[in-house]
Amino acid sequence: RLVGATGAALDAVTYRDSYAVIGVKSSAACPECLLAEQRVAQGSGAVTVAASTGSVCAEAQSAGLEDGNYARFFIDGVQVPLTTGRGVNLVAYDPATRVVQSTGTFDTHGDPAGQGAAALAFVAAVPEGHAVLL
Repeated sequence: RLVGATGAALDAVTYRDSYAVIGVKSSAACPECLLAEQRVAQGSGAVTVAASTGSVCAEAQSAGLEDGNYARFFIDGVQVPLTTGRGVNLVAYDPATRVVQSTGTFDTHGDPAGQGAAALAFVAAVPEGHAVLL
C-alpha cells in the first residue's frame, strides 16, 4: 500500500482524481522521504508538484480525465519520455546520476488488484535512495 503524508492511501484516489507525488525510496519510515504530494478530486483541476532530490529538480504533473487527462514527469526541466495511461504512472531515477532507471504505467481502474500489486512491485524494486515520481 502506498501512503502519502496526508495519510490518504493510493487506493483511495478515485479514477478521475488528479494526484502527484515525489518521494525517495527508503526502507525506514521517514517523513522527509515524501518530498511533495498533492491530490484534488475529479473536476477540480490539474496538480503540479516539484521538489529537489539532492541537486536534481523533479516535477510531476497530473490531470484526471475531466481536467486534461495527462501525467507528465520532468527531471531538471527535461520531460521524461513515457507513454502514460489510465491509472498510476511511475518514474524511478537515481538522483546521483540523473538517470531514469525505470518507468511504468498501471491500469488500476481496469484491474485494481492485479495492477495495484504490479505498481507495488515496481516501487519495491526501486533501489534505496532513488527517487520515485507518481
